[in-house]
Amino acid sequence: GAARPCPPKGGAPRRSGASWRGGGGSMSGESEEITRLRKPRFSYEENQILIQEVRAHYGQLYGPQSRRVTVAERRRLWEGIAAKINRLTSWKRTGQEVQKRWNDFKRRTKEKLARVPHSTQGAAGGTGGGGDEALSAEEETLFAILGPGVMAAGGR
Repeated sequence: GAARPCPPKGGAPRRSGASWRGGGGSMSGESEEITRLRKPRFSYEENQILIQEVRAHYGQLYGPQSRRVTVAERRRLWEGIAAKINRLTSWKRTGQEVQKRWNDFKRRTKEKLARVPHSTQGAAGGTGGGGDEALSAEEETLFAILGPGVMAAGGR
């Protein structure tokens, strides 16, 4: 058998950030790196902390005060949010990863709101045919943070 991994062909998963012709790492380190393709998805608890922390710092991140906040200060806020999330997990998420998760979550919620008007959402799930399109508790919270103008304003 070959000692080195072969480069991916066609639809094979790709490793991010590392080339297939590795440096001088040990074999066990290389095989470990290959099997660990990405960090796990954000857990329910991580999402709850993310929502709670963004809500607490929303004014500085996106609100009226955000114009006075420097890029470095905003980056520190995201790193602080990441640090709180990292207390739960063995893997470490960066401020950039946490910000990306927030932006993805926000985008998906807006897309869902565009498909399903919020006025049709009911606590009991409603009687409409789109039961799978009902907003989750997390999405409802996100909608509350962003405000009802989120759909008309397409902004943050």
